[in-house]
Amino acid sequence: MASDDLDSFRAFVASEPFGENYDIQDEELKQILVGDKELMLFAFRFLRQTMLGEDTIKMKPDAFDKRLARKQEREAKAQNFDVPTGGE
Repeated sequence: MASDDLDSFRAFVASEPFGENYDIQDEELKQILVGDKELMLFAFRFLRQTMLGEDTIKMKPDAFDKRLARKQEREAKAQNFDVPTGGE
């Protein structure tokens, strides 16, 4: 998405889940969302961070813990359902 569909990436950056995880100043976010060049440069930073581990986009301090809690909640809900495995 960040490398081949900037409109979808723009929507992702503007989304609530993105804002819950990344700590980007309002003015910088506005520039990213309005300008195609700024969005593309930010997409490159995002790709380097997610694929290469570069730390150029500040994460919110509690972002990891919140994501982990949501994941554990989803897994707990999934365990409450009897899902046939196919061989029964």
